Amino acid sequence: MWARLSMPPKSSVTRQIIRALLARADGAEGSSCLARPETALELRAALGARRELGDDYEELVIERFLRQVEQAIDARVEARLAEYERRRRRAALITTPRLILLLVFAIPLTAVGGFTAGLPGILTAWAGVLILHFLSWRR
Repeated sequence: MWARLSMPPKSSVTRQIIRALLARADGAEGSSCLARPETALELRAALGARRELGDDYEELVIERFLRQVEQAIDARVEARLAEYERRRRRAALITTPRLILLLVFAIPLTAVGGFTAGLPGILTAWAGVLILHFLSWRR
């Protein structure tokens, strides 16, 4: 029973990975289906090295290629995170002065509205402040 559930030999898995990567790299009429053409070139170079070195170095060549792919993915993720952080900081630099300015106008408007109309005046002043706040976020 356990023989049926066991994993295929490692070289079989490696060959399946190679076939899948080749199928993706070759694509239709030489155009690559991979996201980056450099990846297809690296894959072809790794497969050429595997053919030259033989089956003894097959796993090392595949591991090196996969390590390069992981490094490329890590670099792209780091770049996206850096861009996200830069945008977040820029938004914070814009948001803080807006909120301060809004409060600078909200306090006197609240006082004037409360003095002239009582609670309805205060509610009207803060409704206007909130409308201005949401309109400023739309830009």
